[in-house]
Amino acid sequence: GIKESLHSNPAAPVAYFNEYLETDRLPVEAASAALSTYIQQKYASRPIDVVIAVADPGFQFVRQHPADLFPSAPIVAATASLVDSRPRTEGAGATGVTGRVGYGSTLALALRLQPSTKRVFVIAYAPTLNLVENVRPELLSFAQRVELTYFEEPSIDRLLAAVRALPAGSIVLFVRHSREEGPNPLSPADVARLVSEASSVPVYGVSNVSMGTGIVGGMLASREQI
Repeated sequence: GIKESLHSNPAAPVAYFNEYLETDRLPVEAASAALSTYIQQKYASRPIDVVIAVADPGFQFVRQHPADLFPSAPIVAATASLVDSRPRTEGAGATGVTGRVGYGSTLALALRLQPSTKRVFVIAYAPTLNLVENVRPELLSFAQRVELTYFEEPSIDRLLAAVRALPAGSIVLFVRHSREEGPNPLSPADVARLVSEASSVPVYGVSNVSMGTGIVGGMLASREQI
């Protein structure tokens, strides 16, 4: 992981600090505001040399606070999409790597394992971005082979009701879903488990956070491997 890599050379000690933007558990505005205030206070007398932002929400958070949080620190990002040219040249600059999520490769694998599939139910919901816009282009080529239905409704109850009603000959492609607000928040792994328990048809995933939740499998992306 990141910490192990930074500490791999004992002759060059690195002070490593971990902070979390818990957008899976809290509304993004509340999580960002709380973390911004916390970081300002915690690191007021400790300059940061480099900021490593993991995943798109973390990178967007760092971009929104360049002057008040990390004014002289370059950004190294691990994101699902390319960093555009503007943050690369603003302030101390930004660079990084992208980790492509295997939406199409997972569906191709599923159809090889279940060649009689007629319908694919794609679960893709996030409160801070339109996931379907990212997923649909990669699955477009499969539309001639199977019927594709995208579910981006925030209600967990309606999601599970739809999953329970799926007919034979269907599969589920679980990209992401969560519940951030209310007294009982649910992470993507929590929802993947509920979907697997409710489904009478195979469920495939695209992230290693779904491992152990009851999914059949998939081309599971891992941030640790980036």
